[in-house]
Amino acid sequence: MGVSAELVRPDDPQFRIISVVSSPFFWPYPHSSKEDFQLTGELAAASGYELGTRSEIYSTDSFTRVTVDLQGLRVEFFERKNDPLGETRHRF
Repeated sequence: MGVSAELVRPDDPQFRIISVVSSPFFWPYPHSSKEDFQLTGELAAASGYELGTRSEIYSTDSFTRVTVDLQGLRVEFFERKNDPLGETRHRF
């Protein structure tokens, strides 16, 4: 499974937390799916925080490559045989 997402505060444009999740190959348990995540809006458990840019949720055996440069983070997702699944960019 792979996903990346941002946590932001609309009242503080400089606040940003970027989370990248990449599960190991052949994880022996079921992978998470879209239904397991809150994908938009303000977080119920933390008032004032909202979800920003996020990737698709890839619920397969996959791996993730993260590239960091002066503009931000590039997160690329690949299936286990190296075929691209998608990518997301998070700006600094």
